[in-house]
Amino acid sequence: MPRRPASRKPRSQLRKTPRQARSKATLAAILEGAARILAEAGPRAVTTNRIAARAGVSVGSLYQYFPNRSAVLRALIERELGRAERARPAAIDDASLPLARRVEAVVAWQLAVHAANPALSRNLTRLVGEALPREERVRLASAREARVRETVRSLLGPRPGRDVALVALVVDGCLAALTDAAVSRRATALAERGLADELTLLLTRYLEG
Repeated sequence: MPRRPASRKPRSQLRKTPRQARSKATLAAILEGAARILAEAGPRAVTTNRIAARAGVSVGSLYQYFPNRSAVLRALIERELGRAERARPAAIDDASLPLARRVEAVVAWQLAVHAANPALSRNLTRLVGEALPREERVRLASAREARVRETVRSLLGPRPGRDVALVALVVDGCLAALTDAAVSRRATALAERGLADELTLLLTRYLEG
């Protein structure tokens, strides 16, 4: 399932917080420039000089906001995690809906997050290991695992005898593996109804036990 930011956010990497519309636009351009380079050429190609050039700002302007390349990349990761969480459908957490409808919402969310920019999605996973220190990677992973378990526990409802942590591992592993396969082999499938239907059927039958 798409990752969710931890409840306790890391300290901001910004040197200064933009207040005016022009400053906010500059910051957004810097992050978008980094995202485009990452999607097109991978993590190693994302340098401060190339980010500034793609954003249409000077390197000096970039350094007014970020102390170094790592800070830009960490801010980009936070931006993408926040976007994914804001796109989470309310249907996932609506216990009054049938299981299949809720699973359908989970699958649609997963695929939509990756379909928006498959290349960025693929390289962002590589970037997390490079740009974040171990402590933050562990924190993000722990928060994500807890969120997935919470969702799976809600989806299972009163079904007895299921190991929630193990079921969560299976569900999350299936979604991640099949989404990654689609990104690598057939990115167009992310936006096709067929893949969503197959994943929904697979996970609904599994959760029903």
